[in-house]
Amino acid sequence: DSLRADRLGALGYPRALTPRLDALVEQGLFFERAYAASSFGPQALSALWTGRLPSEGGSTGTEAVPHPTLVTLPRLFKRAGFRTALATNFAGLRARGFTRGFDELELDSVPGRWSGALGTEKALDLVDGAGGKPLFLVVAFADAGEPHQPPAELRARIDVPVSEESLTLAALRREAGSLPPDFASTPAFQDLVARYDAEVAYVDRCLGELVDGLAARGLLEGTLLVVTASHGEEFLEHGYVGSGWTLHEEVLHVPLVVCAPGLDPGRISAPVSVADLFPSLRRMFARKPAEAELDARALFELAGERIVPRPPPTDVLAELVLPELCVLRASIQGHEKLVELIQSAAPNERVALLTSYEERLARIQRGEAQATDPLGLAARRELYDLEHDPHETRDLAATAAARVALLTESLARYIELARTIGLKPAEPQPRADEDEPAALDELRQIGYL
Repeated sequence: DSLRADRLGALGYPRALTPRLDALVEQGLFFERAYAASSFGPQALSALWTGRLPSEGGSTGTEAVPHPTLVTLPRLFKRAGFRTALATNFAGLRARGFTRGFDELELDSVPGRWSGALGTEKALDLVDGAGGKPLFLVVAFADAGEPHQPPAELRARIDVPVSEESLTLAALRREAGSLPPDFASTPAFQDLVARYDAEVAYVDRCLGELVDGLAARGLLEGTLLVVTASHGEEFLEHGYVGSGWTLHEEVLHVPLVVCAPGLDPGRISAPVSVADLFPSLRRMFARKPAEAELDARALFELAGERIVPRPPPTDVLAELVLPELCVLRASIQGHEKLVELIQSAAPNERVALLTSYEERLARIQRGEAQATDPLGLAARRELYDLEHDPHETRDLAATAAARVALLTESLARYIELARTIGLKPAEPQPRADEDEPAALDELRQIGYL
C-alpha cells in the first residue's frame, strides 16, 4: 500500500531504503514504468483483483469493491485448484469485502501503527499449513500508508532531524491550499517525509523476511513471486498530500517486479498497468480460455517451460472516479501523458468539498441537484512530456493540439467501452467488520471513511 516507485534504489533513490526489493529487481523481470489503475486505494485494488479499470469494472466511488459478477484473482486460482489465502496487517481489506474467494484469512494489526512483521509471520504460517498443495497467497503490507509511525531505529537511520511537531497527512489535508509556499522545506514536513521513507524501509525488511522464509523452506524455486503496490503517496509536489486527488506520477508510478524459475532477469522500460497482472496470471493458470480482450494485455506468458515477456500494450490508462469530489482520467503512451479533468478540486477547495459531500449527495438523491457524469466531457486537459519533464511541471496541452488529440482517442475509446458494456457499481453491502471498531478506525485513519 502507498509505495512510490521513486523510493526504490533500483530507480536511483539516494536513501538506501529497499535493498531486498532491489535484489529481486536484479533477479526478476522489472517493469520500470508500472502504473496503478487509480490513485484511490479501493479502486486501484479492485482493478488489480479483476483486471478492469474502475468505470469498466463498476468499482467507482468511495465504496468501490470488486464487482460481485467478475472473476477475481482469488477466484481464478481457486478454480485452478489452488488453496487461496490472504495475510495482511490492514483490517480495511476485510471491511471492504476484498476477501471474497479466499479460503483462509490471517489479519492482524497493532493499535496505533501497522506492523508488517505480523503479516510476514502469518503469511509463513499459511505456507506451512498448505501441506505441499498449490497455494495462491497474497501478503498485503499497509505500513507505508498512514499514520507513518515507523520503528525508531529505522527512522534514526535517516539523516533528518526528528521534529517535535509530528505532522500527519490527515492534518495536512485540512490545511492544504493555505500552507506557505516553502512549507515542504520546513523541519516538520521533512520529518514526515523521513517517517514515510522509514516505513518503506520497514516494508522492505518484512519483504526480505518473507523471501528468506520461503527460501528456508525450500519453496522459493517453485514460487512465482510478484511485488507491486496499490498506489503511491503525494507530499506537496503539486500542492496535494496523500492519495485520491490527482493522477500525478507520485501516486500512479509504482513498483512491479516478477520473479520465477524459468524467467530470465530483465527490465521493461515501456509503460504498463498493474491491472494487467490479472490477464497475465489468467493466461498462465486459468483452466478456461482467457477472454480475448483481457488476454491481449497480458504482460508475460508461458512458452514451453519458460516464462517470457509479451509486447507491452500501446497505451496505459488510469482513472480516479469519485463523483462530486473529483473525476480524472489519464492516458500514457510512451513518454507522453494526457490527463483529462472532468471534475477536480484545487488544494484550497478540498476541505469545503469534503465537508459538503454528504449534503450534496442528499440533494442529488432528492432530485434537487444533478450528479456529475463520470463519463462526461473533460473540463480541462493537461499534457506532459515525462522524458524531459518527469515531475510534471510544464503543461504542454496549449501548444501540442495534435498530440492531445491523439492521446484523447484512447480515452474516448475507453469511455465508449465503459458506456456500452461497463458494469454499474453494485449496491453497497454491509461491511463484514461493521461491529469491529479496530477495522473501522483503520479506515478512518487513511481517509476511507
